[in-house]
Amino acid sequence: KHDGKRARWTTPNTKLVSVSAGKIKAKKAGTAYVTAKYKKQSVVCRLDITGFVYAKSIKVKKSLTLALFNGTRLSASITPKHTTDKTVTWSSSKPNVVSVDENGNIAALAAGKANIYARTVNGKTAKCTVTVKVVMPKAVDFQRLYVTLYPGDDFQSRAVISPANASYTGLQSTSPAPSVATVDEQGAIHAVACGTATITAR
Repeated sequence: KHDGKRARWTTPNTKLVSVSAGKIKAKKAGTAYVTAKYKKQSVVCRLDITGFVYAKSIKVKKSLTLALFNGTRLSASITPKHTTDKTVTWSSSKPNVVSVDENGNIAALAAGKANIYARTVNGKTAKCTVTVKVVMPKAVDFQRLYVTLYPGDDFQSRAVISPANASYTGLQSTSPAPSVATVDEQGAIHAVACGTATITAR
């Protein structure tokens, strides 16, 4: 039987590969030749070895605080810079508190804490602890405080809530004089007749 164990294996390229009983191990990138001899027969195999560099470490921001219902994107830094495959897999210890997608985008879904993990293809892992807090609105104001309309005109009001990362951003707009101007849930104002109306956003 002409099997690998009975053949004699050699290679002149010992810096690139090692071979034993037909098992070849690549050491570095390059072109190597392996010869198998059995009695009076021999065969040569050419090996084109491409370089593959594994990640040695991965880093993400160690911790951050998010307001409830807000989000951000985490970025991962992998070393060495010439790592062949820089694919990162993201996961959350508590996806009902902080969710994360395949691109590292996180969303704060409930108050509490969760760990976001970033993992390389060879198992190197980094962790970011995310704290989610409720941030209440402190003020609301219109971008335009005065506007002149003619009966039949429409105007889309814009209200700004501060701080910008407030957890609750829902607004209720009302008009004390609907016979003059009406306003809907989206802040769209419709001028009905001549007069003055003060639109309030809460």
